[in-house]
Amino acid sequence: MCGILGKIFSTSCSTALSEFNEALLLMEHRGPDDKGILKGDKFIFGQRRLSIIDLSKAGKQPMTSNDGMVTIIFNGEIYNYKEIKSDLVGKGHQFISSSDTEVLLHAYIEYGIDCIHQFIGMFAFAVYDLRNNEAYIVRDRLGIKPLYFYHNNGNVTFSSEIKSILRLENEHTFEANESAISSYMSFRYPILNDTYFKGISSLPAGNFIHIKESGDFEIRRYWNFSNNLKEQQEDKGEEFTSIR
Repeated sequence: MCGILGKIFSTSCSTALSEFNEALLLMEHRGPDDKGILKGDKFIFGQRRLSIIDLSKAGKQPMTSNDGMVTIIFNGEIYNYKEIKSDLVGKGHQFISSSDTEVLLHAYIEYGIDCIHQFIGMFAFAVYDLRNNEAYIVRDRLGIKPLYFYHNNGNVTFSSEIKSILRLENEHTFEANESAISSYMSFRYPILNDTYFKGISSLPAGNFIHIKESGDFEIRRYWNFSNNLKEQQEDKGEEFTSIR
């Protein structure tokens, strides 16, 4: 299952490691096998790991490129990672683990954020790229993996679970979101991107957040279910008759 937690700053990282660790510990149940924290000049990333594909320490997160320029944290599974890895090896990439996390990292290095169009799976991940001092926070096409965020004064805090955001942002008082509570009473879940706390949102499925060096914050959709259906207009569904 795993759990990710991070904060990206508009200026410099001001979060203490002890405080961050306490917030990350709240997701221990998501990743009982290992944990990792990395603090940079303008970001701090953490991950609770449930080891499945690669049980070795080589799959530890946060994971950073050999040159130290790109760092990633990842929750989920890329089903076609072996095919992507084979392509990357052909392009000269070298791997030290058998994890899909490392494949995701190298795919980003090779293709940039367009790498997401290659991934088949369920995922929530974040990348900090020192080459351009920019960051991406990404959620899978159908929103299978949870990803919540809080954007305030140019800083972005994100997590697999809201309670870790509440702990990390404990200087802020989050009011109850009555609209989300009302929708829960009617539908048993908050509709749209609402959560039970004002100011904390769920990143929509098939979207990513792009944070530029200037601090500009943008949410962009990279996949749309209805558009995908239009691309398959030739699919006859139940009307299909095999050729004899």
